[in-house]
Order: sequence, then C-alpha cells, then structure tokens
Amino acid sequence: MRNVQSLNNFCFKFHTLPDIICLQETHLTPNWQPSFPGYSVLRRDRPPHLGKGGGLCTAVKNSIAYSEVTTISHIAMEAMGIKLNDLYLFDIYKPPGTNLDQNFFNQLTGYRKFSICGDFNSHHGLWGSPTSNAAGRFLFSFIENNDFVVLNIL
Repeated sequence: MRNVQSLNNFCFKFHTLPDIICLQETHLTPNWQPSFPGYSVLRRDRPPHLGKGGGLCTAVKNSIAYSEVTTISHIAMEAMGIKLNDLYLFDIYKPPGTNLDQNFFNQLTGYRKFSICGDFNSHHGLWGSPTSNAAGRFLFSFIENNDFVVLNIL
C-alpha cells in the first residue's frame, strides 16, 4: 500500500497528470479499492498461492478508450494488459527469486505494437544498475535480440 500511497506525491510534481499509470507491488487486499479521481482503475492482486505482496494496478484517464487484455499468463509472474487502439500496454511484476522465461516473453512479442511497464527485479547497466543478475542478463538479451528500447525515468 506504501507504493500506491506515494503515487499522489509523485504525480503532483508534474503540471499535467499522466494519461496512464502502471503500478507494481501494490500489496492491495480485496477489501481496499484504490481510487484515483478522473481515472478508471484496473487491478490484479497477487494470487493467494504466491503469498502476500505483489499485485498490479493500472489507472487510465476516463477520457481514454481502452479494453483489457486477458491473454497473457505465467505461473510465477504477475501481468495484465490493456489495448489502446492498436497499441498494447502491459504492466508486469516479477517477484524476487523467480525466473524470467522465453515462453512468457514470446506471448508479448505476438502483439504487433506493444510497450511494457514493470518491475522485473532485474539488474543491468542498460537501465542504470551498478550490478547485474541473471534476470537482468536475460532481459538485456531479450531487449537486444528484439531491437527494443528501454525508457527508464526512475
């Protein structure tokens, strides 16, 4: 809930609120519904068999038409997506200690135009980490092999 609560402080740094907000590690519980005035909120709580924590929340300005994508899945990662015209936007969380795998990412590359927001608990110099780990090297290789671009502002 700390991550969701800190969103207001982050957003008020800008003169214009973002059109879409993707959050990971929301730690939401079924009895608490986040509310962002002017936004439609989608959420995906961590499945109970994975324990506490995790969770995703995507908030889309009410003025933006979208539909939810429900076709991506992975046994240990949390993922959800939306479709905006012909662009797909995926919100993904990989808990520490879980592996990234090619099959999951192959699901994403099946979409013609897409963008990924996420917390992959992956470390690599490409996105500013002073160290690298196996997940970071896997993600770096996937990015390089598919000619993707990393946009990292935080």
